[in-house]
Amino acid sequence: MTGRAFGPAVPCAGWPLPAQELRFQRGEAPLVLSGHRYEQATAYEWTRQTQRAVGGEIYTVDDDVHTSALSVPECAADIVTYFNTGRIDRGCKGVRPPA
Repeated sequence: MTGRAFGPAVPCAGWPLPAQELRFQRGEAPLVLSGHRYEQATAYEWTRQTQRAVGGEIYTVDDDVHTSALSVPECAADIVTYFNTGRIDRGCKGVRPPA
């Protein structure tokens, strides 16, 4: 596999943010799927196929970096908003491509 996907490291070790209590609420969509448009580890088409099969909405991260939605502030803010309000945006830009 090639690209900017992370290797076998444990990505959550040393997470720099303090734990926060979440208040879950039922969302507007029955299911929210997330997919990285250019990632090779989990092809974006699989996200689209899953949506066609079971419904729901897609949150698209426009990059090729697995789990970047957790480390890009704009994406992470969308996720927190979803857990706080039950509403999700359509997606975020993700990690900027290399120069």
